[in-house]
Amino acid sequence: TNAGVVEDFGTSGVLEIASLQLSLTAPPALRCDADTVLDSGETGALTLTLHNRGFADVSGAQLSLSADLANLQFPDGVVSVPSVVAGATATVTTRVQLAGLSAPGAARITVSLTQPGLPVAQSTLDVVLHSDLVPNRLSTDDAGAEPSAMEFGSTLVPHAAAWGVKADPAQPHNRFYAGSTPEATGSHWMRTPPLQVAATGNFTVAFKHRYRFEGDASAYYDGGQLMISTDGGATWARVDGAGYNGTLTTVSGNPAGGEPAYVGQSAGWPVLAAASVNLGTAYAGQTVRLAWVVHTDAAVGTEGWEVDDIAINGITNTPFPQVVADAQTCLAPAVLSSAGGTQQSAPVNTSFALPLRVRLLDGGGVPMPGQAITFTAPGSGASATLLGGGTAMTDAGGYASVSAGANGVIGSYVVTATGGGSSASFALRNTAAPVGTGGSGGGGPLSISGPSPNGQGLVTATVRSAAAPLPAQAYFSQAVFGNEGAAGVPPLAGRSFPYGLVGFALENVGAGNAVTLRIQYPGPLPAGAQYWKYGRTTPAGAPRWHQIPMALVGADTIEITLTDGGAGDTDALADGTITDPGGLAILAA
Repeated sequence: TNAGVVEDFGTSGVLEIASLQLSLTAPPALRCDADTVLDSGETGALTLTLHNRGFADVSGAQLSLSADLANLQFPDGVVSVPSVVAGATATVTTRVQLAGLSAPGAARITVSLTQPGLPVAQSTLDVVLHSDLVPNRLSTDDAGAEPSAMEFGSTLVPHAAAWGVKADPAQPHNRFYAGSTPEATGSHWMRTPPLQVAATGNFTVAFKHRYRFEGDASAYYDGGQLMISTDGGATWARVDGAGYNGTLTTVSGNPAGGEPAYVGQSAGWPVLAAASVNLGTAYAGQTVRLAWVVHTDAAVGTEGWEVDDIAINGITNTPFPQVVADAQTCLAPAVLSSAGGTQQSAPVNTSFALPLRVRLLDGGGVPMPGQAITFTAPGSGASATLLGGGTAMTDAGGYASVSAGANGVIGSYVVTATGGGSSASFALRNTAAPVGTGGSGGGGPLSISGPSPNGQGLVTATVRSAAAPLPAQAYFSQAVFGNEGAAGVPPLAGRSFPYGLVGFALENVGAGNAVTLRIQYPGPLPAGAQYWKYGRTTPAGAPRWHQIPMALVGADTIEITLTDGGAGDTDALADGTITDPGGLAILAA
């Protein structure tokens, strides 16, 4: 009965999973060692490439992931796919985490794609887990090593990957070598590392295999041979005595035409059959390489040749690696820390002078490049505008930064940076426009002036020096010259302020820095005058009046030293801003 052809007149979009790739280096992967195997405690980045082969855009698609091993988890849950226009390709990356595995293992990841109006589509990826390789340990190879010690290649560059490692569809933990049969004339190989044949005794190779090559009742068009090289792989010869079951035809262009080979279908297919070849002492004392080679003509591909459990005897070296449990203990979690830009101020609607900069290190203190860092500012009130959408990638040193600008609301707030499973914060402050002169307020020394409340004249406060040089972006954001009421503080019992109080906020001095100010009054200093301040003396303490030291530098001038977060700083916080309501006090009459 003829089934015929069914035409599809659908015009909808159709997404298909084009590829799956697990990476330990691409963001947001986090690894404990430098190999390409996902170990316990590590996070891999699974990138899915999706192609819309339909005729309309696809929106609302979702990806769900599962595995046949409970230790493998997908912390991002169901992943939403962005809209994909007709004919376009999109990539989606999600995290894969392994925990609690103590022995080498493997798993099959299944990705299910759901999209409106279509059946669920699935794709799978087989992965090796929690294993290290000890090189040059074995004379056997069961295809379990990742990467393999075998060399794969072809006389045809586009088919260099004709051989590779494959997992059994029904048993994903069972890996073997598989050589496909491209529809192209050429030879495609899997070659061993160099084998040092012993000076005495028989040189033998044993393996299990099955094969299905193109052929019919009249001829065999594709086939496989075991081959050997004695010159490092420059030239190759067929190994005879390997139990070949037929001869390749000479009429279809096969490069091994007329030679004996494994052809047709192996006995007992799909059961793996045992094969053994005794090469005797013909290669005693020599260094050789073996190869399993598929020879093809230009037509019809089939299952090809599958090989497993290779055992080589009569050699003095051990060319194959041994798979052992991962020896690396995952270190402490990655650490993201502020590397600059915190505890700074900016006038409203202006840019902060310093970028917000972080550094990401792994648990061993090694920089983590190529990681996405997200900076988040408050959604309302005093906040910052973050350039570039607030996302940056770490460089080779693990650093990432964004520039920020104060919005139009005065106040203090925190910008949070997250990445690598860690976070860091930036304390920022939006202020009124600079007052006085110097710094962000203009050229010259930082200085503020105002009239004394009792009408004697001007009081001037000028920054004279600092323990650490003040940055160019330091400025006075406010200045008050008045009595206690104007400064918003209670009266000082038993004392009065003949020249009133000076209140100010000095921004961007540097956390914990000590600044010396010179204050000049409009008349001589009264006898017995002392400098009193109102505020906290500890971050948790209640505001109160307290005396701080002052130095006389002239008949009408004193100097005081104020430390951010310490002596003389009203809020007692080392936040890069010094506040000071205070003045010369004398005993009340």
